[in-house]
Amino acid sequence: MRLRANRLDLTFMAGAPEFPECHVRPIWSERLLVALLARHPLRDGTGVTWADLAGDTFIVRHCGTGPQVHDHIVTRLVGNAQDLSILRFEVDRITLLSKVAQGYGVTIAGEATTLL
Repeated sequence: MRLRANRLDLTFMAGAPEFPECHVRPIWSERLLVALLARHPLRDGTGVTWADLAGDTFIVRHCGTGPQVHDHIVTRLVGNAQDLSILRFEVDRITLLSKVAQGYGVTIAGEATTLL
């Protein structure tokens, strides 16, 4: 990583990375939400747990925060999902949400995505 090699002075990262040798300051915090197909069985629930999503196919982006979202899903579901399925697409955020609406799978997004 370029930060650890002193090739960067500053970087912005999603999640809560562990870098004991660096000064880390959170600058943004928001709830994570799941984007579901309109007819998904969980759409009318008052809350969704990770265990509820264990049998779903997740879709994430290759770029942007996609790799962090992928890792977060794996971390949350490892051991809880028999056949964890995560598909990656080279698309922007809006197109990914469109893929959810088309039935490709579910995705995890920050609360600010609800403004889209």
